[in-house]
Amino acid sequence: MEPPLNHPFRVRSFFNDKIKAPLGNMPLEAWQGYFQSVRPALNRLIVNLDISTGVMFKSGSLVETCVEFFSGYRRGEDANKWLRAQSVPVMQRRRLQTFLFGVKVEAQTAAGGKKLVTIHKLTERDAASTMFTPTGGAQTSVAQLRAG
Repeated sequence: MEPPLNHPFRVRSFFNDKIKAPLGNMPLEAWQGYFQSVRPALNRLIVNLDISTGVMFKSGSLVETCVEFFSGYRRGEDANKWLRAQSVPVMQRRRLQTFLFGVKVEAQTAAGGKKLVTIHKLTERDAASTMFTPTGGAQTSVAQLRAG
């Protein structure tokens, strides 16, 4: 049971980042993993261990991942400069939303802590234009909330 506790896993396969390869110009990597199963047989157990491959997102900034998804951008460049230079068209935003749906990311909270959140949707507006009303509070923007 230890490998699935310490490594990413899916059903009966677990993956290790020691053996990985980039997948084209996408922000994805192929990780080598191991498939395991045990079956009872007459007077014995049959253990099956095979090599498998899993596709993982590259670690790093979500902004860099988004830019790399569109352009084959190389990590280490100034991603924010690229995002300011052009707006993302509606069809490209939808493609990105489909690509990122269900991805879990670590987000910084207003209190300075970290929280694991799942991406479900991308908004059409920026953080300063996206307004909401928190429970028992006044209407505020995402940017104001982040500023603390």
